[in-house]
Amino acid sequence: MTDSVFERFVKESPISVMARATAERALNPQKTDQWFDNLPKEQFTEVR
Repeated sequence: MTDSVFERFVKESPISVMARATAERALNPQKTDQWFDNLPKEQFTEVR
């Protein structure tokens, strides 16, 4: 993401930027992928 785009988000929606940063730090991407892989009946990883 370019700095200008990021700065706009920080100025206009700081709570969503903080929430995303917190979620990214709190949730291990490998564990999250594993959760989705283990629940194929309810979740899918392909873009439709």
